[in-house]
Amino acid sequence: MTHTKVLVIDDDLITRKTLVKTLEKAGFVTVQSSNGKHGWETLWENPDIALVVTDMMMPDMDGRELLNVVRGNQCFANLPVIIVSGIVDETEVQDLLKLGPSRFCAKPFNGDKLKALTDELLQR
Repeated sequence: MTHTKVLVIDDDLITRKTLVKTLEKAGFVTVQSSNGKHGWETLWENPDIALVVTDMMMPDMDGRELLNVVRGNQCFANLPVIIVSGIVDETEVQDLLKLGPSRFCAKPFNGDKLKALTDELLQR
């Protein structure tokens, strides 16, 4: 059993709980946040977070803004980030990938795919 900590950021409670359940079933410890601003604060308060799983469309600070501040900060610039989003337009997905996420996972997400992505990024 791992004690690797994952920050899950999504404003939709049902989606967030589903992500958390999937990750905890895979052996991760999770920390939750309902928007990018709170997620950024949570990241600072928990320097042992090894991975961020975030939605794109959220209040206060969306996923793009969050990714920009994470990648722009020396402490977190190399932190693995998985975007989980309902965006399906290929052009939009390509634009998102230019922002520097480690991986993209489409909603509705597949639990096995999410676990495989986390394992790959954390080399488990």
